[in-house]
Amino acid sequence: MIAVHPSNIKMAEKYCQYAIKLLHENVQYDRQVFQTGIAAHYMLEVIGNKANELQRSLNAFELEDLVEEICKELINKTRYYDGVPEPPVPLADILEAKLMVLEYTRNNDLPHDANYEEEYALDKDWNFCDYNDPNAIFRTIIDMVHVYKDEDDQIVAHVKDYKSSWYITGLLDNIQRKAQAVVVWMRYNPDKLIMDVTSIRTGQIIQKEIFCSGNGQQLNEWADFIQQASATLCDLNKLIPQPGLNCYNCPYASSCQYVVRSANRSNDVVHKYTAALAVAKSLEKQVKEITKENNVTQGNTTVGYVAKESKSIKKGAITELLNACLEAEWDIYTFIEYLSINRTQANKIMRDLPPEQRNKVKHLLINKVTTRFGVDK
Repeated sequence: MIAVHPSNIKMAEKYCQYAIKLLHENVQYDRQVFQTGIAAHYMLEVIGNKANELQRSLNAFELEDLVEEICKELINKTRYYDGVPEPPVPLADILEAKLMVLEYTRNNDLPHDANYEEEYALDKDWNFCDYNDPNAIFRTIIDMVHVYKDEDDQIVAHVKDYKSSWYITGLLDNIQRKAQAVVVWMRYNPDKLIMDVTSIRTGQIIQKEIFCSGNGQQLNEWADFIQQASATLCDLNKLIPQPGLNCYNCPYASSCQYVVRSANRSNDVVHKYTAALAVAKSLEKQVKEITKENNVTQGNTTVGYVAKESKSIKKGAITELLNACLEAEWDIYTFIEYLSINRTQANKIMRDLPPEQRNKVKHLLINKVTTRFGVDK
């Protein structure tokens, strides 16, 4: 039996249950880990715990000294995730995280009475248990939970999830956020939840408030779904492979016998096509690495990096063409008729126009529906 994480539930919904089995069997796959984010999260955890210890915010000099120490530790530190060792974070990612975290913490004090990287685990009866309890069927870790009383004497639980990506839109209603809301609600019984996603790279914050007294039914429904999903997915031997269109983009496509079998033997030609694409796509990174120095050729077919000549236009050509047209006594409007402007260029022009002129021409941008053949993610 395993303990299910929100990411496992998402994996089952996006691909299939069997992907979780392959994950826990340590089957090799192309794992896109954002190492900068891992380093940044660890730095914020250490800074937050230090603020708790001192019972105050750290000043700029203390922050720089502490982050420098963390960087040295991360260079040689073996990180563990649920008991599984992971390699040290590359130096370039550590340095990127350092700059990001220092910029963020200079402008945003971390609460000195919050819980950082707080662990939650629940057993089959949906009671809290120790995070490492072998009877746990669900686990999650939250970046920061700050519980306090507001001016109306209401208990508020501020749940913060740090992201190091540029864009954080659409992250308030996913399974991770629902799981965080449920476990914090169950543990602290607050009057209000503040669900917060923060980009430490840009400083952008998106959040929503959940008033627990009026949303108890919604929170119970989320809790029931997560409990049922965890009970279903915690037994690796009962996870069912579901090869089909969902195999596309699955990180285990090239290693999963059911995807490969579907690509070779499926009677459904669409499923067969999608499975074959999934296997090819999952192997692409390896093939690129193999052929980085030398292409692989057989007969008239070459796999690798092939140089092809394409025609382009010199920088400044527009000015020279305009001058040539004016010398030929064209008027400016005749010249403009030969030019083509795309939506991106039009957006740039409108962005730089004064508001009054921008409003006059914004109707020129229209939406158009087009179709293309392929697998839509």
